[in-house]
Amino acid sequence: THNSASDCWTVINKDVLNLSPFVNDHPGGREILRACGRDATSLFMSVDDHGKQAMDMIQALKIGTLQ
Repeated sequence: THNSASDCWTVINKDVLNLSPFVNDHPGGREILRACGRDATSLFMSVDDHGKQAMDMIQALKIGTLQ
């Protein structure tokens, strides 16, 4: 579930994120859809362009934390 452009949740470093509002604004385009509905920690960490701005964005999109 939560695996579409209109309903896109992911997990990065145990943080649950609702990416839905950001899908259309993602600088990498539709690549973000690969993260929908799954743990995308390794995908996120593999992108060199994810610097401080991306880390700050994660906090803004965070809706929970996995235990």
